[in-house]
Amino acid sequence: MIKLNLGCGDRLYPDYINIDQRPRKGVVVGDVANLENFEDEEVDHILADDIFEHFPLAEVGPLIREWRRVLKVGGTIKIKTPNICNIFERYYKKAVVGKITWKRLSQVLYGGQNYPGNFHYVTFSPQWITRILQQNGFDGVEIVDCGNQNMTVTAVAV
Repeated sequence: MIKLNLGCGDRLYPDYINIDQRPRKGVVVGDVANLENFEDEEVDHILADDIFEHFPLAEVGPLIREWRRVLKVGGTIKIKTPNICNIFERYYKKAVVGKITWKRLSQVLYGGQNYPGNFHYVTFSPQWITRILQQNGFDGVEIVDCGNQNMTVTAVAV
């Protein structure tokens, strides 16, 4: 079984191929948007925690198509990404009343920006990410609220 942990950062899982652009022990250095080392329909599962939002809007469709290309039919993808609805409902209200700083709200929206590549280009709503996945070869989309700014989205390659 081949499982990819794309944009793994420091979250390394022993039963996954951990791929990131930044080199460190246990990480395969690579471009998560171009999985050229993997054949069509070779991968069983993709984990993409906190990476999808780091790609420009114009690259969202091609990125999902590349991830779908390597997934077997029936393979699964799990994406954790900011949910713009949660940000508006939870974080904006906190900033308005001073429970968090405006700087923190900006970091939630645009990333920590503490190293190259750690910034956000796009934020998704549950409806929009569902449509993107369905238009690019996925079905059975399930969304779980993470209780903060994020959502976890799972889908099956068809």
